[in-house]
Amino acid sequence: MKTTIRTLLTSALVLLFASPAFATDFSVLANTSNASFTSNAVLETITGTTAELSGTIMTDLANPGATTGSVMFPTNSLRTGVDMRDEHPCTAATG
Repeated sequence: MKTTIRTLLTSALVLLFASPAFATDFSVLANTSNASFTSNAVLETITGTTAELSGTIMTDLANPGATTGSVMFPTNSLRTGVDMRDEHPCTAATG
């Protein structure tokens, strides 16, 4: 699945260029962050979003290649506009 996290990355880039040149940690803001994704499935392209994110990105402006972090979300928070498809990731793992 090809994932795009537009808002998070835009916010991180703004903060990166506004920060002094040293190691900095950025936390995902639970009430203002969201992520979107696009999946190019065989018969259709599926897009969706979630706003239930958590995570941290650690960056060092002197060494951008050393940037690490993780952003997580519960699969049952994904919304694609089709209720049956939204429920599928939650039921597929259990049976």
